[in-house]
Amino acid sequence: MGEANLMRIRTAAIADRDTVLKWINNEVVWAVDSPDPYQTKSREEFGPSWREIVDMGSAWIMEVDDKPVGHLGWVPQRQAVGEFYIVIGEPDYWGMGYGRQAMEWMLSEAALRELKALYGRVLGHNIGALKFFTAMGFDQISKDRDFFERDGAMHDLHWIARKVDDHCQPISKWSDWPALTAAR
Repeated sequence: MGEANLMRIRTAAIADRDTVLKWINNEVVWAVDSPDPYQTKSREEFGPSWREIVDMGSAWIMEVDDKPVGHLGWVPQRQAVGEFYIVIGEPDYWGMGYGRQAMEWMLSEAALRELKALYGRVLGHNIGALKFFTAMGFDQISKDRDFFERDGAMHDLHWIARKVDDHCQPISKWSDWPALTAAR
């Protein structure tokens, strides 16, 4: 793993649309981030959804040496729960500790905004991400078996969650979280 420079996290803006769209349309990034079949999106297709995300005020851009390298945020759900995402959009910055910095920042920000929990999904073939989120205190709460195909093989989709507090208690299944069950 290379040495990480200090990362800055700033509020996402409408002007970041083309940069985020570049990451979404990058087939290498897509392969570890999306269970959907690869398909590029146009500015017109992506523009309205990016505007919604930015308007919610829970989307941020990660920068290293003033260069945007990824984005993170959550989509608020019911009962103070958010479905989170972290995307390091520049593969040259993978494995350098920026995901950990972003996740630690996101957990602090979620606590400040009084979220009770964050949940998300991880692609089963992304072993590095599964290990990372386990190390960050996330528990698998559900698994959709053979959910998507990649490179001729079927893979699972893992749903993970973590309480947002200093005492990360295990979350063993969806039924432990009525808000997550309803949101899913």
